[in-house]
Amino acid sequence: MPRGLVRYQQAHHLHFITFSSHKRQSFLSTPTTRDLFERSLEKTRLRYNFSVTGYVIMPEHVHLMERQPLPS
Repeated sequence: MPRGLVRYQQAHHLHFITFSSHKRQSFLSTPTTRDLFERSLEKTRLRYNFSVTGYVIMPEHVHLMERQPLPS
């Protein structure tokens, strides 16, 4: 990560997240692995109470838009 990078983490702001598989291997290239990812994402979403606005699953990476809940 670059030095001096400032991150702003605010509740209820929309965040765009991209992540890749190890060495950009095509782990998400089959319907079975994509379904597993979607089930895991939903389980995590429920556990941490955030909303998913949209996502794209590619064979070796994922783009995800999420929004954190407002503080209680």
